[in-house]
Amino acid sequence: MTSPEQAIAIFRRYLDAVSGGDIDLDVLDETLAEDVIHHGLPEESRSGRSGMKAQQKSFGSTWADRNIEVEDVVASEGLVAARLLLTARHVGEFGGIEASGTPIQVEIMAFARIEDDRITEWWEVADVLGLIEQLGVSPLKYRGRDSQRSGAKPFN
Repeated sequence: MTSPEQAIAIFRRYLDAVSGGDIDLDVLDETLAEDVIHHGLPEESRSGRSGMKAQQKSFGSTWADRNIEVEDVVASEGLVAARLLLTARHVGEFGGIEASGTPIQVEIMAFARIEDDRITEWWEVADVLGLIEQLGVSPLKYRGRDSQRSGAKPFN
């Protein structure tokens, strides 16, 4: 059984690997279980270390100067819960919004299940509304982009 202290250390090591410049894929190999499940990804890319690595590569090409600060963290019997603050700069297309170079700050709630010293499940909830507002996009207009793709009428 992974102790709460060990679980927090593994969690922080994973976050350190995806912060900064290049994503440290070797650390992802060491901290993620082969069959890890990322509950925030689409079903087709949700399972496995390769899906999370691909998601992090995409994240890295969209957000430069990434820093993930752990604001609060607690752990109990292999489950870690944390309040995070992501700071970054928008350098790639995000949800139809072209790169702007805009610096952003996003609050994130993240949870990880740790078994045998590896992350086996990952959940996260980010303040996406606050993010798109920082990028200068009205939430109603942003929603309109999604509606236009699906054939529905945008809000006006």
